[in-house]
Amino acid sequence: MSFNIIYLLQQQVTPIVLAEEKEDFLFKKQALTDFYPILLSAINAKPELFEKLRDQVQPDITEIFDNNLETTQQVLNYISGEASTEDVNTILNASLGPSLNLLVSEAGSSDIQVIGHLIKGQMPLVLNALPAWSDDLLRISGIRNSVEEVREELKKPEELRATRSGKKKKPFPIQYVVVFILAVLLFMVVKSFLE
Repeated sequence: MSFNIIYLLQQQVTPIVLAEEKEDFLFKKQALTDFYPILLSAINAKPELFEKLRDQVQPDITEIFDNNLETTQQVLNYISGEASTEDVNTILNASLGPSLNLLVSEAGSSDIQVIGHLIKGQMPLVLNALPAWSDDLLRISGIRNSVEEVREELKKPEELRATRSGKKKKPFPIQYVVVFILAVLLFMVVKSFLE
């Protein structure tokens, strides 16, 4: 992986969203850090969510949780720290547009399949960044099953994943390297004896 999408979100979206924030800055910054892997997991699980959020003038995080206000409030309670849940809700909502734009920019397209491919390639990082408390809330929203499938896929040996995708990877021909090194050493020894 040549880049980390969560790191890019933290470096490019967080400063935009928190530009005028003064109160509870660190808690709000941490809320965004916790939110990015949830957002990416949700889009990975429900690719249509990307377009749904992108088509809205003011996207709302309740869309991520199937408009379930109770689940959204639970997420806000966990994610807010000592900041007010209303302020954090506003910040998370404000982060949606720039986050989606960053995904489009990094993918080079707004096509759902291209965005999905970008996120799928980042899922090991996303899974590692998911807050521990998020499992049950993601399950309620129908996101956890997708997350569990990705975790199971990552546990499989590389050869099985390669076979499943139809591409069998050839092992590196280490024996050729060893033979080459031995030939060079033999050549050097013979040359030193002849001189």
